[in-house]
Amino acid sequence: MGNQDPEAHLILQAFRALTRLAAPGLLLKAEAMVAPELLGGYLGNHEVYRPECDLAYDNQLMVMLWSSMATGDARLATRALSRRPPPPDPTSWVSYLRCHDDIGWAVSDLDAEAVGLDGPGHRRQLSDFYAGKVAGSFARGEVFQVNPSGASPISGMLASLCGVQVALAGGDPIELELALRRLESMYSVAFSFGGIPLVYMGDELAMMNDLGFADEPGHGVDNRWLHRPRMDWSLAQRRTEPASVPGRAHAALRALATARRGQPSLRSNATTRLVDGPDRQLLSYLRCAPGQPPVLAVVNVGRWPQPLDPAIEAAGFGRPVLIHASLGWPAGSMQLPGCGFSWFTEAG
Repeated sequence: MGNQDPEAHLILQAFRALTRLAAPGLLLKAEAMVAPELLGGYLGNHEVYRPECDLAYDNQLMVMLWSSMATGDARLATRALSRRPPPPDPTSWVSYLRCHDDIGWAVSDLDAEAVGLDGPGHRRQLSDFYAGKVAGSFARGEVFQVNPSGASPISGMLASLCGVQVALAGGDPIELELALRRLESMYSVAFSFGGIPLVYMGDELAMMNDLGFADEPGHGVDNRWLHRPRMDWSLAQRRTEPASVPGRAHAALRALATARRGQPSLRSNATTRLVDGPDRQLLSYLRCAPGQPPVLAVVNVGRWPQPLDPAIEAAGFGRPVLIHASLGWPAGSMQLPGCGFSWFTEAG
């Protein structure tokens, strides 16, 4: 759904009202590929709340994560995500990193300018980076439907976009470690920022691009089939091998789900507040639910380790207690590894 006309919202409001009469248990989910400023409207977030969809893909969060990982700089994400209104109480985001469609670069010019970026230029940079056209890019996606502005959307599986494919092809264990931490840390945000986390099939095994997609009749004209693979059951059988790539990805996502389950402040009804700390490599935010201990999430979007003390101090945590962190991160360490994450609560 990409329509920005007021009539689109009126149709949704009418449809929502009719479904409540005929099928009150039905939930409506919006896939609204619009400018970030317009996204909340599809959840009924207008001057006066008018019910529309119950759920909506949080494509702004997705794009901000890809942008942060490409640049190693979280300032744009902090700015953009801190100024948008929360979804109305009866609704929720669907938090995701990939879906069946291409990635369009929903970056507001206003947000870009606020952190010293040129909006059109940054969108072109992201397109080139994730198509692997930039020196030093860890990504191997493909441009989908070339945009004359250069800000073309991108196709590709998560593991191929976050560096696993490049690292394995080059036999580089350091790059593979960073790539798997990117996968885990990006999903840590999907599991903790607010909304319902969505795991796209194959991400839990670090499945890569389907390079043979064009051999399927009718698929060659649409490279989105690059990230619409058939399930690789041989890869799934390796999920219990702890040292393997699919085993590490599977263990990481299972651990995230387990940790989230035990923290009421990570559920959908908690509030989210961005923490604007001094370190541009750290994306930090607080989750708070009434009567529950708060949770501080910190993600290092850069490849170099960063101290956690500034983020913890900026959040106002006096006695932080570690809940969960990147697999393999030494307990008690206050240096967050490159592309790593951590979740803290505060001692009572």
